[in-house]
Amino acid sequence: LWLLALLALLVVSGALKPPMDFDVLEYHLQAPKEFFQNGRLGFLPHNVYANMPLGASMHALAMMAITNNWYLGAMVGKTVIGCFALLTTAATYSFGCRFCSRSTGIVAAIIYLSTPWVLQVASDGLVDDVVGCYSILTFYALALWQRATTDGEHVIAMRRLILCGLMAGSAVACKY
Repeated sequence: LWLLALLALLVVSGALKPPMDFDVLEYHLQAPKEFFQNGRLGFLPHNVYANMPLGASMHALAMMAITNNWYLGAMVGKTVIGCFALLTTAATYSFGCRFCSRSTGIVAAIIYLSTPWVLQVASDGLVDDVVGCYSILTFYALALWQRATTDGEHVIAMRRLILCGLMAGSAVACKY
């Protein structure tokens, strides 16, 4: 678990750095910035990126509205997006523990969070970790739905199926 704590520190420190990636600057943060400056969500004819799924980028817009500062809000939003790698790690751990064993959950979490691409994406502020988080939560809810259905718990099964759809929809809302 100490290894996970060290990796989590790397994720958070990387997520706090200013954005340099083109996709982050011109898509994930620029469209929310323009929405904030316009005072509304709407069509931006000069920015084709604003016509793509922006579910994860709305964290930045929410922070811009809370701080009333587009740059500070963008930085906090980028950090929140980067920290989805930690939520994905927690979901991976939970899934492994529930369906296999605690050691399986720990190993799965370490493998996920120590993957160089995961660390890079989280540091850059790209939304792939957000999609990954919602995706694993979709499969987790699906597995819980199947278990509840098998056990004859129909009310719980319906709730888990709704959760599964919500998580799948959230994943799709983040990336084309």
